[in-house]
Amino acid sequence: MMEKILITGGTGFLGRALAIKLKSNYQVYLCGRNNPQNSFAQMTTGCQAIPADISSMESIRDAFNQVKPDIVIHAGATKFVDISERELSKPLISMSMDLPM
Repeated sequence: MMEKILITGGTGFLGRALAIKLKSNYQVYLCGRNNPQNSFAQMTTGCQAIPADISSMESIRDAFNQVKPDIVIHAGATKFVDISERELSKPLISMSMDLPM
């Protein structure tokens, strides 16, 4: 049985590229919060897309419980890069994740 990889930000450019490279050796799952993008990523990569929002602890916990990944690649990022660069001392999302494995 193949190891499972969960990629946060899996529907973005980096996530999709990683999925295409990894899917021959791993069972790859993509996380994304945008359903139309999830459908596009699933169609273009052949990997299952799971709706998940990295800014929501409950959403991420649900994705982990559904997939039960062996490996997690965090490729999720903010789309507000200009704000992040201007206000380096203010994180857009601040959370502590305590997920059971």
